[in-house]
Amino acid sequence: MAQEPRALRWPPEIEQELEQSVGVSRKLLDSLESDDDWTFLIKMHGILEAGLNHLLLTRLSNPDLSRIVAFLPTNDQRTGKLAFIKAYKLLSEEACLFVRVLSEVRNRAVHDVKNFDLNLVEYVRQLDANQRENWQIAMTSWDKNKPILASIKRVTLTHPRVAILNSCMSIMFECLIQRRR
Repeated sequence: MAQEPRALRWPPEIEQELEQSVGVSRKLLDSLESDDDWTFLIKMHGILEAGLNHLLLTRLSNPDLSRIVAFLPTNDQRTGKLAFIKAYKLLSEEACLFVRVLSEVRNRAVHDVKNFDLNLVEYVRQLDANQRENWQIAMTSWDKNKPILASIKRVTLTHPRVAILNSCMSIMFECLIQRRR
């Protein structure tokens, strides 16, 4: 298996803003390097949920709703966070697909003890053609160039941790953008 790149480094002012607004600390990002795939996935989903909560609360302009938003199911497209995010058009369709795909993998990982030794490369390898296509679309949601380069799509299959990190952090940056509007 290919070595995954080290955690991303951004200018200190970006890291400070991410930590203050969403709660994503440098310590948390650094810890991702040494985590096994299961732990990495759980942490990334937690980061994603924090970002989605922040996006919704920024749009709702009412911090008193934070406890309600925090307990909304993430992946429910009728009554959950994704329903509100789509209604307010806070994320692209591809980014919403990323939320759904990551939530599905996370649910699979946490709801069956047999998946505690999750290997993301192996997980992706076992996807059928339709699931693989959805994975590649979801994991390149950050790329605004359409069509997406085939080489970038292939990397999502061979380096799923990098693909998850990039897509998740793209949503974190969207949180910062929405906060400034």
